[in-house]
Amino acid sequence: MINAPSNVVSYLRCSGRGQVDGDSFPRQRAAVNAFATANGMTVQQEFVDEAVSGTKDSSDRPAMMAMIAMMQASGVSTVLVETSSRFARD
Repeated sequence: MINAPSNVVSYLRCSGRGQVDGDSFPRQRAAVNAFATANGMTVQQEFVDEAVSGTKDSSDRPAMMAMIAMMQASGVSTVLVETSSRFARD
């Protein structure tokens, strides 16, 4: 990746209570960390919304709101996710 940011954050989300203890978070974390490592990035902080539907607005996602606040305060401008469905389903 050309001109990749060195400092990033990660966002993980699963929509159902049954997924919280499954492989969803380990799988997402592994994908994000592998990408970050391969591209010389350092994940500064991980944000996790458990059992939050991808159809919810960002204001209804506590970890996403905390992530946005942290990014505004720190100047980190890049979020890594496993897939775009972690942000939204619609």
